[in-house]
Amino acid sequence: MQSDQFMAQVQHQAHLSSRGEAARAVRATLESLSIRLERGLSEHIASQLPLDIGEHLRLQEPFCRLSLSDFYRHVAAREGVDLPKSVFHARVVIGVLCQALSPSMIAKIQGDLPKEFRTLFAVPEETSHTPAPAIDRHDHLLVKDVMTRGAQVAAPDCPIQVVAERMRGLNAGCIPICEGSRIIGMVTDRDIALRAVAEGRGPMTTEAREVMTPEVVYCFEDEDIEVAVRNMESRQIRRLLVLDRQNRLAGIVSLGDVALHLEGRDDGLTAEALERISERRSVLSRDEIPALH
Repeated sequence: MQSDQFMAQVQHQAHLSSRGEAARAVRATLESLSIRLERGLSEHIASQLPLDIGEHLRLQEPFCRLSLSDFYRHVAAREGVDLPKSVFHARVVIGVLCQALSPSMIAKIQGDLPKEFRTLFAVPEETSHTPAPAIDRHDHLLVKDVMTRGAQVAAPDCPIQVVAERMRGLNAGCIPICEGSRIIGMVTDRDIALRAVAEGRGPMTTEAREVMTPEVVYCFEDEDIEVAVRNMESRQIRRLLVLDRQNRLAGIVSLGDVALHLEGRDDGLTAEALERISERRSVLSRDEIPALH
């Protein structure tokens, strides 16, 4: 396979708008893969690829036993995209890679990597132009199987510096704002950046209520995960609060959570949703938001 063919297939299958975007996806994926593979194997793989493609596997960085989740996060950081997109792009790139490699080389890769990686290096036809069904219905994957549990909340008068510190401690991008038992809004990292930092507001004198998004969207923990993803897509958001049937806050679910948990079963569900999500929009009035019991 020639370099132009490789890039063209990645661009087409990943629905990228330019060859430059395809090149970034290829570079990020292969460089991250080179960190996970033994150096000698990376060299052998590179020898079967066009020179400018194979060079990404010759990255002079120490070997690291990345988990599959860590691998996707490496790709996201190197490509400069959100996690759901990086998962989709990485799968496409590796699918095209498998088309360029010999069956014996693919077998060597499968033998070198942990089992969780092997679905990526299956028969090349798995990366196709026509997506398969998003989720195996027999799995009955629910929101509670995917969500991040133990969501913390903040009071409306909490300084945004404290809110940001909690986000950092939780490695989260948002904090629900509660007045008593009632959710009155959500503060995201984007809210802090655009409504506080960009306007020069002080981090200890600006309260959460001043920058929060006063409308929130939620789902229930026993709902099907595809329902939650389609809800995010239709509402133009990337995360949902999760409640139990007693209206108690159970956690938060994001497209990133879904992308990581649907490995081997999601063939573009989160990427399709992400393509349609351009900005956060308010969707519920405060009166429609349930109280927490």
